[in-house]
Amino acid sequence: MLYHLLELFNPKHLPYAYTSVLFRATCAIIGAFFIVVLMGPHTIRFLLKKKLGDRPEFDNAPLNELMKDKANVPTMGGVLIIGTIIVVTLLLARLDNFYVRASMVCIVWLNAEAKI
Repeated sequence: MLYHLLELFNPKHLPYAYTSVLFRATCAIIGAFFIVVLMGPHTIRFLLKKKLGDRPEFDNAPLNELMKDKANVPTMGGVLIIGTIIVVTLLLARLDNFYVRASMVCIVWLNAEAKI
């Protein structure tokens, strides 16, 4: 989205840094890191409030005793990772590229399949 927005303000198509794939990939890595760091605590609190935690129970009593501290630990960190990938891709990728659109469809589709 930002790529296309910046392209509108560059009518002569001068070479700028945002046209470089390496620059956009570096921005995506840094942006994804900060999104995860900032949204991580909020996501964990939300998952704890909704009680979406793991209850490890095994047929072995000593193993259950060892794992009792792990009860109600949120196990949906993939939601944060997938959400961050989608946001960063929508912000920094060239959305007119077929492979970007296909990868976004696959990410959403496979994430939805994993939740069913």
